[in-house]
Amino acid sequence: GEKDRFLNAFYEHYVHWLALPLSFSGQGVGADTPLFDQDSSSLSASRRHVCEIFSLCISSHTFRMKYYVLKNHLLAKVLLLLGSRQKHLHVYGLKVFRAVLAEKDEFYCRHITKSEHFKPIVACLLANARRDNMIASVVIEMLDYVRAEGMRTLIEHIVTRNGLELQDLPRPDVYERLK
Repeated sequence: GEKDRFLNAFYEHYVHWLALPLSFSGQGVGADTPLFDQDSSSLSASRRHVCEIFSLCISSHTFRMKYYVLKNHLLAKVLLLLGSRQKHLHVYGLKVFRAVLAEKDEFYCRHITKSEHFKPIVACLLANARRDNMIASVVIEMLDYVRAEGMRTLIEHIVTRNGLELQDLPRPDVYERLK
């Protein structure tokens, strides 16, 4: 009905516009100076809102959003937020990733392992592990979720590819719980 026509139009013609703040570098075409600061408040707010919307779309529009995420490398774009100087964007990027994990979809799991998407997440955890902060807590909760839900593909991937880094954490229980 009406809802399907709207969603078809949205995903065919408009969702790519919504994702632009995640891809936008702030550089003008052929320009030596940025159009605006990479971490400006307007770009930061746009990225935060886009992450909120995509988190909702992942859980609400399952097959349409899965196609978009896989086809357009959305997780890679979202994980670039982990490099932002604005720490709240780390949490919003991780929120989108967590929404994907909540789908418990084997296609997503294979995409995550094939694309090595846990590598920047583990690096983010290592950068924040000595601090007791929200970013470290979000990543640890995400790893606990993967373990609790028995996502064998992801557990094996994380332990195999990131086990050495996780063993060096000040909290060795994170790695021990995954094994």
